[in-house]
Amino acid sequence: MNSVTLGPLVFETGRFAAVLGIAVLFLASALADRLVLRHRQGAAPATGPAAPMVSAAVWPVFVAWVLFARLGWVALHWSDYAVQSVDILRFWQGGFAIEWGFAAALAVMGWQVWRRRTIVVPLVLTCGAASAAGGLALLLLTDVRSLTLPDLVLSDLSDLPVSLIHPEGALVVNLWASWCPPCRRELPMMVERASSAGAPRFVFANQGETPAQVKSFLTRAGLGPDHIALDPGYGLMGALDAAGLPVTLFFDADGQLVASHVGEISRADLSRRMKELTGESE
Repeated sequence: MNSVTLGPLVFETGRFAAVLGIAVLFLASALADRLVLRHRQGAAPATGPAAPMVSAAVWPVFVAWVLFARLGWVALHWSDYAVQSVDILRFWQGGFAIEWGFAAALAVMGWQVWRRRTIVVPLVLTCGAASAAGGLALLLLTDVRSLTLPDLVLSDLSDLPVSLIHPEGALVVNLWASWCPPCRRELPMMVERASSAGAPRFVFANQGETPAQVKSFLTRAGLGPDHIALDPGYGLMGALDAAGLPVTLFFDADGQLVASHVGEISRADLSRRMKELTGESE
């Protein structure tokens, strides 16, 4: 499973790499500021304006990347965000068009360099160090092992068997629990998408709770028992090396894991993955 655990926090590998890159960006810019000041203090007394700070140039580059990467993603998946536009503000769900972000960041960086030519080297080195740190973390932490759909038999709320291995082909497995706030937020949307035309098979495998607890939650949430399965012994979490909840896993018709999402998933990302599983074009 492509995730990184830090104490009680579980990060998807890509998100951890992004957080690391951001941390390196601002640490490197602070270090560059100190070096610029030290160099200026050791030089002859300046008669012109104060030396420009690298951190002051880094902030616009960072904001441009985040803003345009997010806007690009929303534009590319507008049909999903139009259903519930408040999802645009839910950055924690993920969803960034990297190429849009880098295009905007490069444009702002070029503008900063043109305005303040003396910071071109430290600015380029700072942004390069952040990109390298994030890329290296992604490369080293990505789990390239092939995970196969485990041959487990769960049960539904009527105590009938639910087999994961099924001739219907592609499968989406969501691991959840009613005590998990992100699980509660995403489940109604996921149940709706599971019932849509052309959707792959879904199994919402509750982890560790009793039938009474699950039924009580579904009643409160106004959800039916369809696609719900019980995994009281956390068998799937162990078999799939899942460190936290919620987790959504996408298996192809051969039972091979082709994608996973740790944490709350957005409608747009879920729709994208469903189309990839069913072979439907974007």
